[in-house]
Amino acid sequence: MRIHHLGLVVSAMLALILSSCGPKKVEVLVTAYDFAFQPDTVEVPAGAEVTLTLVNHGNAEHVWLVLERDHELTLPFDEDDSPHVLARTIADVTGRETFTFAAPAEPGEYTVVCSIPGHAEAGMLGRLIVR
Repeated sequence: MRIHHLGLVVSAMLALILSSCGPKKVEVLVTAYDFAFQPDTVEVPAGAEVTLTLVNHGNAEHVWLVLERDHELTLPFDEDDSPHVLARTIADVTGRETFTFAAPAEPGEYTVVCSIPGHAEAGMLGRLIVR
């Protein structure tokens, strides 16, 4: 009997160790207003599995998207910026969208922008800080 219990304890410990080897899971809530994100800065661990919910309290559709770290955004957001998008979601007026993405593996500061024409120019910008 003792050997059987020891086996169960070892199995449980091994399962716990292996489950902690995967990416860290982070949940984030961002609210979109006209024309701002709240919070405008989101911090996540490098490589984390991020589940972000975008709630739209604005009077227009809003986008929350992250650009590659070294991409320099020049306003307005346009087709030159599109190939540099790492993650993106859209929320309709009074809508709520949840999506999951992998945080970049490289620590640093990433630009967040609403790509709807005129929104970034009105100040709808933010940051994703990867630690």
